[in-house]
Amino acid sequence: MICPIALIVATALFAAIAWRDVRHGAYLIAAALPAYLLRFSVGPIPMTFLETMILVLVCIYIAKTRPSLRSIVPKGWALPMGLLLIAATVGVLVAPDRLSALGIWKAFYVEPMMLFVVIVGLLRRDDHPCPLLPIRRGNDGLTVDGLVVALAAGGLFVATFAIVQKVLGVGIPIPWDVEGRVTSVFPYPNAVGLYLGPIVVMSSLLSLRGPKAEAILWKGLLRFARNDKRTLWISTAAIGSVAIILAQSEAAIAAVAATVFLAAVSTKRFRKAAVSVAVIATVLVAAISPLRHYALDKLTFHDYSETVRLSQWTETVTMIKDRPIFGAGLNGYPTAMIPYHKDAQFEIFQYPHTLLLNIWVELGVLGLIAFALLAYRVLITVFPSPSKGEGQGEVYAVLFVLLETVIHACFDVPYFKNDLATMTWIFLAVIAATSYAKNPRVLE
Repeated sequence: MICPIALIVATALFAAIAWRDVRHGAYLIAAALPAYLLRFSVGPIPMTFLETMILVLVCIYIAKTRPSLRSIVPKGWALPMGLLLIAATVGVLVAPDRLSALGIWKAFYVEPMMLFVVIVGLLRRDDHPCPLLPIRRGNDGLTVDGLVVALAAGGLFVATFAIVQKVLGVGIPIPWDVEGRVTSVFPYPNAVGLYLGPIVVMSSLLSLRGPKAEAILWKGLLRFARNDKRTLWISTAAIGSVAIILAQSEAAIAAVAATVFLAAVSTKRFRKAAVSVAVIATVLVAAISPLRHYALDKLTFHDYSETVRLSQWTETVTMIKDRPIFGAGLNGYPTAMIPYHKDAQFEIFQYPHTLLLNIWVELGVLGLIAFALLAYRVLITVFPSPSKGEGQGEVYAVLFVLLETVIHACFDVPYFKNDLATMTWIFLAVIAATSYAKNPRVLE
């Protein structure tokens, strides 16, 4: 729990920064997503400092811009967002613990969507022919450039903290200290992979672009990267990858590797190299006995973690057959699973740990429809008709970031966490803002 005086001071400081320049508030939120770990309560209502920052920023944005109701949600996004919000609200009503469900409702859906609206509004600059172009002198709007740098800065801090944990051998909580799995600022190792996976993919892809770009963020933040952002991208990708490996987050490692490979083979410049690396890696795995057995155990679901997931998925499907429309409600899965849990040697987890079932048990069929419509909206925005042009380099990278999240979600829970839900809607805001670009171009 956070000290009340520290909370007041931190909130006042953030409000002052955001009031002076709303952009800086948005950048700070993107860089400080793990601030959800600072928890407190307002009466019976649980809160986090990340939520506080979002609410403060939203209030300041409304006070300073006074947006009209018709303009706050991008065209084409209102339907999937509205359906998702309705599904989440129904999830509260059917949940066994409505108070905890309300906490999930606001932290995973309402507040990230509010931040989405603010970021799209800041990225949408009517006085500039292409709102997504990197910021230049005299242009005071929010930029995709600044957002991705802020995300990278947060990722670099988390990754560095994890490596320091490993090197010094201190600060790793029980029981992860026995295996030496780093947790960084988080309470468990997989949270490191969940948080850093999208940032590593984003940084890896952006590091392949041209070596120089113009100003990033405000004065003082990562000054070394002002003239050469490739330094930042390479550092974040490398250090983040090391942290994920030290956390032994297998799903994150696989998702990052698969996504970077798919991104590479989708471009002529790196296709041959990517295929060559894949062939060499396959030969090495087949030739080296320990690697071969490890791969076979994973692929045939004979590994312990895969055995746990198979059991979990089987029991979840049985439960859903009795709750096909509404699922278990928000935060209701552990309670709903009790009558269906037969494998006593395995615990009941918070979520089923696979994309389709995660959404279904939390949000029901309507939630599945809403997420499908969101995916459809992302694709038709990034890949518009020829008459509308193509997305920019950052937007193209964000598409693969979302792909990494989907791949990771096959075996884990990338969205249903405060920082991850907020990060997802930041990336979606970047995609949505391309709808307003009058002359978008692909950046090399």
